[in-house]
Amino acid sequence: MSSRIVQQTLEGLAVSAMPRVRTTDGHLLDWDREAIAKQLLKETKLSEQFYKEPGITAEEAQDIAKEVERRVRWMNVQYLSGPLVREIMNVVLLERHHTEWRNICTRVGTPVFDAHLIDIGTGFESKENANLQENAETSHKKKADKISKEQYLLLLPPHLADRHLAGDLHIHDLEYFGTRPFCIDGSTAVPVIDKGRTTIMRPDELPFDSDYYYPEDLFAISPRGPKKVRKVSRRTADSDLLKIKTSSGKSLMVTREHRIPTKEKGIRKAEDIKQGDVLGGAWE
Repeated sequence: MSSRIVQQTLEGLAVSAMPRVRTTDGHLLDWDREAIAKQLLKETKLSEQFYKEPGITAEEAQDIAKEVERRVRWMNVQYLSGPLVREIMNVVLLERHHTEWRNICTRVGTPVFDAHLIDIGTGFESKENANLQENAETSHKKKADKISKEQYLLLLPPHLADRHLAGDLHIHDLEYFGTRPFCIDGSTAVPVIDKGRTTIMRPDELPFDSDYYYPEDLFAISPRGPKKVRKVSRRTADSDLLKIKTSSGKSLMVTREHRIPTKEKGIRKAEDIKQGDVLGGAWE
């Protein structure tokens, strides 16, 4: 702490000087209240994409930036970090009942203690996958998975994220939810926006007239925002599904004729995949 008082207002009142801010990339910058307002304006635009709620206005952003500065002055610290400024900003957003802005502006990560538990093999998902060896690569993967899962849950509508956490629905491989699609069976619960209402649906409950269904006002919810569903196709498996499991512990349930990319043999049917084949794309 520091008791430095080196500035005066126009009325002659003494105020503490604003501390410098160390950014996440290691630079030490002078305090700039406008930077907070600009960041709020840029980041909360995602609120329109993911929550269908408007982003912050320039006036609101300026007001919140002023409040953050007031609290920093009250703290009277000698140095600030970028993450600490963001924490203060997010508290202000929550106090003003803007959870949607806070969810977008918050940082994703893990406490140092939890990261340490992952390193020693007793933390996050330590018993989730017996095929993962306890080594540096596994530790790195689990930390990355934890961050990705946190990000995608924050970008889902809160009540859907709560249902996943409560076990009422399951998002398979949540850590990859925003970067690749999945084949699903008809009983899989899928978060959607149906005629403007956020809900959960099962593909096998859609009113199919044939093997194709063309919805009028249906959007699939994804971490990149709602995506309009133009066509849903279905087919009955002619035989039992195959389960393909990789050395990294990932697995995929598919029909025998499902097309799978491989590194050396190109696109092959699932029934033609043999032990020792190297899968390409997201399955590396």
